[in-house]
Amino acid sequence: MTYTNRGRPEYSGSINEETAVLSLPDHTDVKLHWAQFPSITTYKTDATPASQMSLAGGSSIAHETQFFPRYRTCYEVQPTKNECGEGDSFFKWKEFIEIIKKHPRQIKVRFHALVQDRFEKEFTFECKTSVPDALLAQLDDKSHKITSLTCTYD
Repeated sequence: MTYTNRGRPEYSGSINEETAVLSLPDHTDVKLHWAQFPSITTYKTDATPASQMSLAGGSSIAHETQFFPRYRTCYEVQPTKNECGEGDSFFKWKEFIEIIKKHPRQIKVRFHALVQDRFEKEFTFECKTSVPDALLAQLDDKSHKITSLTCTYD
């Protein structure tokens, strides 16, 4: 994610939250929340926890964000029922693999950012991604993971 504050130096802002909504055919959308910022300049496992960032006027910031699901209680999922909405905030790996094998070119991601200057504003960007055929063939083996996919938009 990259942010630019075009304001004068004395007008700072902040990035309050980032989320990603994963949309796959035949499944309820899954909302992922920012969790950590890995290093984008070195190949390390070091990462800092995702948190609000200040952005001084006349400056910019860029970072890679790793998104993860957050556990949601049954009440949050279905406030009037006693049962949980299974899969409401995550995909089971086997189910995810089955869906993307059927629809490898139909993965949509909507990124949201809450940014504060004088008022809080939400910015949204939607893109599409696909899983390459070579990776699809390896996904049944749990030792292979999807670490990065290129997201394009029209």
